[in-house]
Order: sequence, then structure tokens, then C-alpha cells
Amino acid sequence: MNNNDSIKILSGMEAVRKRPEFFINSTDTHGLHFLIKVLINKSIEAIYAGFSKKIIVTLHDDGSASVCNPDYVKIVGIHKTDKFNLEEILTILPYNQHESAPAIVNALSEWLIVTINYEGITYQQKFKSGGKPDGVLQKVNFSKSSGISIRFKPDETIFSSTSFDFELLSKMLQETAFLLKGTSIQLIDKRTELTEAFFYEEGLRNFVEYINNEKEVLHPAVSLKGEYENFQVEIVFQFTDTISGNILSYVNNVRMSESSLSEKVLDSTLLNSFNDYARKFNFLKVKDENIEISDIRNALTIVQSIQVLRQYLVFDHQSKDFIVPEEVNRAVENIMINNLVCFLSENPEVSSLLMKKMIKSRKEMTL
Repeated sequence: MNNNDSIKILSGMEAVRKRPEFFINSTDTHGLHFLIKVLINKSIEAIYAGFSKKIIVTLHDDGSASVCNPDYVKIVGIHKTDKFNLEEILTILPYNQHESAPAIVNALSEWLIVTINYEGITYQQKFKSGGKPDGVLQKVNFSKSSGISIRFKPDETIFSSTSFDFELLSKMLQETAFLLKGTSIQLIDKRTELTEAFFYEEGLRNFVEYINNEKEVLHPAVSLKGEYENFQVEIVFQFTDTISGNILSYVNNVRMSESSLSEKVLDSTLLNSFNDYARKFNFLKVKDENIEISDIRNALTIVQSIQVLRQYLVFDHQSKDFIVPEEVNRAVENIMINNLVCFLSENPEVSSLLMKKMIKSRKEMTL
């Protein structure tokens, strides 16, 4: 079935305006910036599909913001009625895709303008007053480039503040760039002439190195990756000579809470792998207590990113987490166990250093 034919109506645009907190969690500054995150997530779909490797976010003088995805035009594919499906994309909420539904941004905007460069022609369509079409899609110019830009002005009657924060957006976009290896992300503030540009060739490895920048590290960052039952998993870790660890988990580039099941599975896998290694190579004797997860986490920085097909995910609006199915947790466990055991076996000096640090921590805790 063609993607253009698979749109399911969840609810009307008015439902978003009446209950915005259900869709964006809040109407304060966090909810405001989530609108840009929604459009970024839509751009990420293009990046994973191989259509684009660049995102440009611009904050304009009039209080509006735009997200441009050069080279991406899939959003304006031809619908079965032989018309552009742009209006449907921006006025209908696809089932279970709130985190990347441009219709949410449209519903919560005073106005929204879409500009599309497609097959040598520039098209434009405008919406106003919470997503109502202001005319039809029009040809407005000729263009040698391709891509799509969505510019919107947040509705002042909905948000407590409509002023975008450059620093907050900069941190959000940097995090996104870490997760999207080899993707260029640019932030332009026309109000202040400030700009930021992010590009990380090694993605998560660069992320872990950035977190540990001011710490004494015990070994180079290690990347464990693989595919299991159609789920793609990448885990990068590095131990430091500190007592402050960091564990960050992402599912489809959405940050998961520490209580999420995927993070609990990661803890369990780390614990079993390090204890098995410690027993096998006599770092722990028969009478010794097992290493605890706190002994591992205290010195560990780890980032895991899991890519899951949409049909396996359910978005929990209360927790704002994805409900991760068991198949995904098995993928994390399988890839972590196989790769971590190999790393420990192939790097005995590092493994010995880590074992001694964890066992020392355990002994100090039991004193």
C-alpha cells in the first residue's frame, strides 16, 4: 500500500487547540519549543530515507520560526486523487505519530506557510487561525533547487510565551546532531544574528566524548552496534575515573526516561555480562559478592539509540515515552551481550582495569 493512501484520521484540528497539553505536554516555553522538535522529527524521516543530510532552523524577526529540509520533497507526493497531499499532511493527525505530525504545529499556529521547491517550480500554501487553509497551493516561482520549508507563527492565545530561546534550541539541535551521524544542522537567529552549526561524523561516539570532555577517561569510547529482528541498535560507552555516570537512552531519537524498560534491560545486561566475566577470569572468587549495578554506573557514560519500525511502537501521552515492546528489549540484550563479551575478551588490559575499579567500589560500599 502506498504511504499516501495510509493516512488515518485520529481527530480534528480543533481537538489539538482545545487540549494542546495532550499533544505537546504543556503550553509553556517547553511546549513552544516542542513545535520545532515536531518538525525536526519529520525532517529526520527524510534523513533516514536517504533524501537529505541537512536541516536548517531559522528564528525570524517577526516571532516566527522555520524548519527547512533541503532536497526533501516526499511530503508533497502525488495522492491517489492526483493532487498534492500537502493539505492532508498539515490538517490531519496520522494515528500514533504525534511526535512527528506537522498538523500539530499548524493547529497551534496563528499562521503557517509551506514553501516547496519541486521539479523546477516553487509552490506555496498558506494556513491561518489554527490550520485553516488560506487559499490553495500555488505556483509562485521557478527554482533550481529542491526541498521543503515550513514557517509558522505560534498562537499567542495558546502559549504563555511565544519567544523562542536560542540557547534552548541550540542544545536541542546539538543533541539531535549527535544522534544523526553525518547530518548538518544549522540554527540561524535573525533577531540577534547569532548562528550555530552542528555536524558529528561519528555520531554517538562524539556524543559520549563530549559528555566526558572534562573527565579522566579509562579507555577510548567503544561502539557496539547491530541489527536484530529488524531493530537497529547502537550503544556507545566509556568508563571514567569519576563517580558520576550518565546513561542516556533514545528510541527513534526521542529521549526515554530512566524508568523505561529499555534502560532496565540495559542495566540487567551490563550486570550479568560484567559479573560473568569477573567470575570466569577469577576477578571474583567464590566467596565474593557480585558486582552491583551502582558499581558499574558510577563510572560509566553510555548512550544507546534504538530505531524501531512505527508499527511496533505506542506513544504514552502521560509519560511522553514510547512503550517499547519485548522484541526491542531482546534486540538490546542480544547485541549488548554479544558485542560486550567480544570487547572484554579482545581488550584484556582495559577489562582488568574496569574489573578492579568495580570490585573496589563494591568493597567500599560494604565497609
